[in-house]
Amino acid sequence: AKATGAAVVIAPGGASVALAMNIEGWEVARWFAEQGVAAFVLKYRTRPLPANPYLKTAWSLIQLPTFWKDGKFVLPPFQPAVDDGMAAIRLLRSRAEDLGIDPQRIGMIGFSAGAITTLAVVQQAEGRARPAFAGMIYGPLDTATPPTLAPPLFIAIAADDPFAQDTDNGLVPAWEGAGATAAFHLYPSGGHGFGLGREGTDTVKWPSQFMDWLRGNRLLGPSSR
Repeated sequence: AKATGAAVVIAPGGASVALAMNIEGWEVARWFAEQGVAAFVLKYRTRPLPANPYLKTAWSLIQLPTFWKDGKFVLPPFQPAVDDGMAAIRLLRSRAEDLGIDPQRIGMIGFSAGAITTLAVVQQAEGRARPAFAGMIYGPLDTATPPTLAPPLFIAIAADDPFAQDTDNGLVPAWEGAGATAAFHLYPSGGHGFGLGREGTDTVKWPSQFMDWLRGNRLLGPSSR
């Protein structure tokens, strides 16, 4: 009875070495489902780590400096994860009729490293792998090249997020410069990793704002079931 026909692939964060499947996966999926948006949590591939926990720590200490560039932390997309995101969207489109979703209203939303993956999917995907909309929750704000016919983009981040510092903030202008639409929500506080929102901060507003944004972009409607 709630189904809108829209669907979303959810990419949890975890620094590309783990997946925050609960706070940035299942909890988010349940919330979207309650709003009538079919939700699918993406268990994507991550960078391999040694099995030994002591070696994991050593690996992290060795690898971490490789992600620091010009005095800031830059986590590049992990291509196998990007491939998994595109495969998920193709799969949902191939099963859209059985799932009761509109193949033209399948989007993707990512958190932290999942937002990096989501942006890379948008940039690389073609044809049936291309998301109809994209959301980046506490992801990077640096300038990125939009693809041809870039989808609507929703961005939410807290001003005190340590990973939002020292950015050129060029993502939204780049999107708009390509003739695409981008909604940018900057909250005064909330830090990093707030999932559906951190109580006592304005970050709790982003889920409902996201739904309003979907509605404003005409991405919600009766289910095709």
